[in-house]
Amino acid sequence: WPEPAPDEPRGYGGEVLAKSSILPKLPGFLPIPLPYTYVFGLTLLRVHDATGHPTTFFGKPMSGGHPAYFPVMLLIKTPLVLMTALAYAGVVFWRRRGQVSLPAVLLAAYATCFVLLATRAALNIGVRHVLPMIPIMALFAGLGAVHAFRAIPSELARRRLAIVALVAAAGGMVWSFPDYLSDFNWLVAGRLGGQKISVVGEEWGQDTLRLGRALRERVIETV
Repeated sequence: WPEPAPDEPRGYGGEVLAKSSILPKLPGFLPIPLPYTYVFGLTLLRVHDATGHPTTFFGKPMSGGHPAYFPVMLLIKTPLVLMTALAYAGVVFWRRRGQVSLPAVLLAAYATCFVLLATRAALNIGVRHVLPMIPIMALFAGLGAVHAFRAIPSELARRRLAIVALVAAAGGMVWSFPDYLSDFNWLVAGRLGGQKISVVGEEWGQDTLRLGRALRERVIETV
């Protein structure tokens, strides 16, 4: 079948599946129970990852990826309210010497494997490639928040903590508006420090609000 993106990556000219997948080695009668575009997309991503991509990390240009890239990006791109609750969940885990429920163990093991695989990736162009970690982190942060509230004996103190958390979360959204994609948390002083660590993937014309405004001012109809 014609490939949907014959010019990407360069040099393959519509033959990504033929040159870089196991499909040519399989018997022709064998059905593949996956959508064609899914198989093509996975193969394309593997080829792209093998060749790397120009990026920066802590101000240094690179193209082959860095093992610390995604762990650092998750640390500095995740809202501090969530990170604080997640840290308390870690404290609870430590106090219990790892004696937690089986679902928590399985989810933690999956997350660990996911991050370890990500450290081998050469496509270090933004935290979006590890976005599946965010809901997992949120689940564990929720557990941490529950245990934190239970550890506070005073009802008044619990209410104040809840108000502080809500105000901090809402305040972070207001502060970063409308630049959510290029936002960093205050562990690195927001964008001031974050963009010294990583800027590729945060600024690639993904600021759609101002990009659209600039296109209209220049009467550019097609990008």
